[in-house]
Amino acid sequence: MVVATANPATAGELRAVEPEELAEPLEAGYVEAEEVPATATELAELLATEAGATTAYDTALSYQEYFRSEFAYSLTATTPAGEDPLDSFLAERVGYCEQFAATFALMMVSQGYPTRVAIGFTPGETEGEDRVVTTDNVHAWPEVWFGPEHGWVRFEPTPAAAANGVSTPAWTIEDEDEDEDEETEAAEEETSEVTTEEETPSAEEESTTTSSPTGTEDEVVGSASTSGARRGILLAGLTVLLVAAVAALGVFRSRAREAARLARWDALEAEPADGAREPTSAATERRRRAAGELAWEDLDGALRRRSRAETWLGWTGRWGRPPLDLHRDPALPPRAALDALLDQSATGRTGVTAEHRAAAARLASAVADARYAAPPDGGDWATGAPDGTFAGLRADSETLRRLVLTVR
Repeated sequence: MVVATANPATAGELRAVEPEELAEPLEAGYVEAEEVPATATELAELLATEAGATTAYDTALSYQEYFRSEFAYSLTATTPAGEDPLDSFLAERVGYCEQFAATFALMMVSQGYPTRVAIGFTPGETEGEDRVVTTDNVHAWPEVWFGPEHGWVRFEPTPAAAANGVSTPAWTIEDEDEDEDEETEAAEEETSEVTTEEETPSAEEESTTTSSPTGTEDEVVGSASTSGARRGILLAGLTVLLVAAVAALGVFRSRAREAARLARWDALEAEPADGAREPTSAATERRRRAAGELAWEDLDGALRRRSRAETWLGWTGRWGRPPLDLHRDPALPPRAALDALLDQSATGRTGVTAEHRAAAARLASAVADARYAAPPDGGDWATGAPDGTFAGLRADSETLRRLVLTVR
């Protein structure tokens, strides 16, 4: 059961949240601090600096004001051929709610403030004692984490011109007269936001959720319905199967994970040989096989990262329209699995080169030897040069990772 209550937070309270209280979603892995595209990062830093924003609240407020005052709303916005969708959106300054919400979230996360995107409905229309919510009210908005006391707090970067019931959150309005504040707060209390439980907040309950930042219970998968004394349930059974995309922002790996990945390579490279008793050729082969296994793990990580990125930013067309599906079949032996992966990549517009094929062959050879060949024990083990070296396999790993992360 979901208990939805009106958000009692004021601008002052949100502004006063201590920085350490914002870290929980990042530490729990629910939201990852990602390397956001440079265009969004630079704009985020510029706006925050111009606004003199030093808190999550003031930063979010500056982004909300920027989008609502400088951009236009359109459901027919498209990206010109050959242009980056995110760059085009920021340059043309026109788009739809998913673009506003996702870009806002990217910018906030680039500044270290955990942010996710929720998808649900705006309040709809009142008809007598009933409230009518239709597909015209489907909407996406960003939510910023303000610690356990306040939870996920809604912001609204989508311009009011959307005309689908979009309203400015009361806690982002300052220096307004009391009547206007009361009207906005009433609108906020009517907003129905879906959550992950069986029961949905009523139309009179607040839209902002304050659930824990970890676990599937925070994903937005729920139902919304309205009922009236005379007309009964108007929208019974209307189910929203739209997920609140957490700002996992899988389009780019987190700095911490990247540092850890590189550290594993450095550690393997610095690992001393087993000792003078083992021939150099055998020690080298052991390291080659270990490098193959590490490169294999990196490739799997890149595939997972791409999958998360497509979920989060598939709308940008960065990985094709629809996004090019890449996966590695675990049932296939290494060489066949990589050949199949490259064949999938070759169907995209980016293409696969001879360099990619050669890197895949060397990596597959090292992994196959690590898994299936006899161990390189003592004696004059190597009768010929092995297929690939440690340094070469590390370079091959980077070549294939770049392909997986960028091919479209």
